[in-house]
Amino acid sequence: MKNLILESTPMKNRLELFAVLPVLFILLTFSSIRAEETRIALFDFEVNSREDLGYLQSGIAALLPPRISVPDRINVIENYRIKKMLSKSGKKDLPAKMAVAKKLDVDFMLTGSITKLGGNISIDARLVDLNQTDKSTPVFIQSIGMDNMIPEVSNFAQKIRALVIGKSGPEPASPAIKPDKEAVWSKTRDLTPEKVETEPLINEEPAYTAKPRKRPSRTVQPEPPKPVFKKTAPLFESVPFLSHEIKHTPLHYLASGDINNDGRPELLVAGTSVIYIYQVQDKAFVQIGKIPTKVATSIIRLDIADINNNGTPEIYVSSYEGHFPNSLVFEHQKGTYEIIAESKLWFFRVKGKNTLLGQRADTAKIFSGPIYVLTWNEGKIISREEVLLPGGVSLYGYTENDIDEDINDEYIAFHRGMFSARAQLVILSYTGRIEWQDSDKIGGSPNVLIEYPFGDDTEKLRPVPMRILCEDYNNDDRLDLITVRNSKNKKGLFSGMIQYNQSEVLCLQWNGADLETNWTTGIVKGYTTDFIMADLDRDNKKELVILSVSDEGFWGKAKNTLALYRLAE
Repeated sequence: MKNLILESTPMKNRLELFAVLPVLFILLTFSSIRAEETRIALFDFEVNSREDLGYLQSGIAALLPPRISVPDRINVIENYRIKKMLSKSGKKDLPAKMAVAKKLDVDFMLTGSITKLGGNISIDARLVDLNQTDKSTPVFIQSIGMDNMIPEVSNFAQKIRALVIGKSGPEPASPAIKPDKEAVWSKTRDLTPEKVETEPLINEEPAYTAKPRKRPSRTVQPEPPKPVFKKTAPLFESVPFLSHEIKHTPLHYLASGDINNDGRPELLVAGTSVIYIYQVQDKAFVQIGKIPTKVATSIIRLDIADINNNGTPEIYVSSYEGHFPNSLVFEHQKGTYEIIAESKLWFFRVKGKNTLLGQRADTAKIFSGPIYVLTWNEGKIISREEVLLPGGVSLYGYTENDIDEDINDEYIAFHRGMFSARAQLVILSYTGRIEWQDSDKIGGSPNVLIEYPFGDDTEKLRPVPMRILCEDYNNDDRLDLITVRNSKNKKGLFSGMIQYNQSEVLCLQWNGADLETNWTTGIVKGYTTDFIMADLDRDNKKELVILSVSDEGFWGKAKNTLALYRLAE
C-alpha cells in the first residue's frame, strides 16, 4: 500500500511528503515526552512543636519545588493554588488533601509533618500515588541543627524524585546545588532511595511503579513589555510641618479616623493600656481625651473603621495578655467610648477602608495562624473566608500592590528568612516566590508582644511586625513604599522593651530592578514605633505622621515625638 501511494503521488508532492515526515516524527516524539510529564502537589507540612516554626515550614516549602521539579518530567503545582483550594474545604486531614489533589489532576501528593526536639529537626512525609490511592510511601529525614537543613532537604527532594520517576526512566541529573556541609543522617535507618520502605495507606501490598498520565501541552503566553520607571521628586517636604512632644512612658501605635462623628479626624496614640486622642487645631497637636482599656490589656495594634455599618467608626484594639489575645472594640456612644466587644481571641487588622481581618493565636503560632475576613452579625464578630498569604508573612507587616507594574499584585512584607527568625523586607510574587529582598537591614521592630508560655514563668518577647504602606500618594503614577529602619539594637531602660537608638523613615520606589530611596527623614535620635498616612489638617491631602521615642534618663519617662510631614508641592 505504501508503494502504491508513493507511485501515484507526483514527484513534487512526494518530495514535500518526505520533507514533512521528519518534522511530524519530531513533533509526535516531543508530544509523547510532554504527555509523560508527572504532576505532584506539595502540601504544607504540619508543625509538631511548641515553638513558632512558621519560618521553617515556609523555608522547606520554598526549597522543595525547584529540587523536585525536572523539566518535561516532573511538574510541581504552585503552593498558592493548593492552599486556596484546601481552605475552601475547611479541613486539612488526609481525605481533604486527597480530594484537592484529585481536583488539581495530579499524579502524586506529598504531605507530612515537621518535628523539632531540641536542636534536632525531623520530617516525616508520605508520597501518595493518586493512580493507586490505597498506597503511600513513607519518607523520613532528620537534621541535627539548622546548619544541616539545606543539604538534608536536598537529599529529601532527591528521594521524592526517585520515587516519582520509579522505573519509567533513568534518574535525571540533580540540580546544581552545593550544600555547605555533608548531610547528617539518622544512624538507625538506611534512607537511600533504593531502600526506602514502602507501606500501604490502607492495605499491605507490594511496591508500585509510577503511572504517568497523558496530558496535552500547555500554551505559554508572551510576557508584556516592561514598564519604564522615571525618577520622581521627593514625596514629602524635608522638615516636619508640625511636631509635638509627649512626656510619658513609651507610646507604640497610631490610628486615625473621625471616631466621634464631629466632622474632624482624630489621631489615636496608644501606650500599653491607654489610648490618647489628639486633633490638629491651629497648626498644633491638641489632646482632646483619652480611652482607658483594662489592667490586663497589652495593646499591640490600633485600627479604625465602620465595619458594622452603623455610621460610627469602631476602634479595634488588638491586645495580648500573656497567653492569648484579649482584644477589645470601642465605639463612641452618647459622649463616651463604650466597649461593644471584648475578650476576643483575635488580632485585628483593617485592610483598605472596610475589610476587617482577624488572626487567632496560641503559644505555638503567634502571628502565624490562619487569617480570616471578619464581619459583624447580630452584634457579634464572626469569621468568614480564610485569607491566604505566602509562608512567613503574618497579619501585620505586609501590604499588597503592583509595585513592579507587571499587572499582577505583589506582597511587600517583612518576611522571616529561610530557616531564620530575622524578619527581612522582601517582595513576593502572588505565588510566594521571592522577587527581591533587602540587604540594607530595613525594619527592626521596637514593639513587642510579651508572652508567658503555659507552664513557664519565663517572659518571652516577640517582635510585632512593623507597618508597611504602599500607594500612589501624590497621584504621579508611581507607587510610594513607606517603611522604617531602626538600628543599633541594644537593651533598653524600660521593662519589657527592646530598643534601638536611632531610626529613619523612608519612602522607596521601584526602579525596575531595585528599591531606591525617594525621600527620608534622615537619621533621628531614638526609635520609630509607628507611622500612618492621614489627612489630619483637612486639606484633602494625606500627611505622614510618625511616632518616635527617645530616652529621658532613669526616671521611667520617655520623650515621645509626633512629627507630621506634608506632601511636597
